[in-house]
Amino acid sequence: MKLATKERYALGLMLELAKHADEFVSLTTISTHQAISVASLRPVAQALIRAGLIETGGEPDRYRLAGRPEQIRLITLFGATDGRFACTDCTETEPEKCRRYRVCANMHFWEGLSETDWPAQVKNMTLKEALAHVVYPAHVKTTG
Repeated sequence: MKLATKERYALGLMLELAKHADEFVSLTTISTHQAISVASLRPVAQALIRAGLIETGGEPDRYRLAGRPEQIRLITLFGATDGRFACTDCTETEPEKCRRYRVCANMHFWEGLSETDWPAQVKNMTLKEALAHVVYPAHVKTTG
């Protein structure tokens, strides 16, 4: 099973916002940390705004969570984009061959979940719980 690109981007965007709680974070910052282009993140952000999951600040392309990370369920997040629900290619084959393996929040999240059990584990998981599953290598800057 695989997560569609929009869901992977939405998860990365939301994890970045969860790390910064009530602060507005620029798409440029999120783009840098997640290695996803601003152009790719922008439509995902718009879908998340329409779903009421994030809100925009006074400056263009600056966002924050519309609720607390412990209140936002991943199933709601995934439904806000395409609504498809699955796991990434990287976790099914050879993740260490991906050029983003060492810094990818999505990869480190999905690695902790077994392929057969993850839908049940994820269904009611909150963004806060998901963030706790992300383990970044020591050299990766996770704030700012």
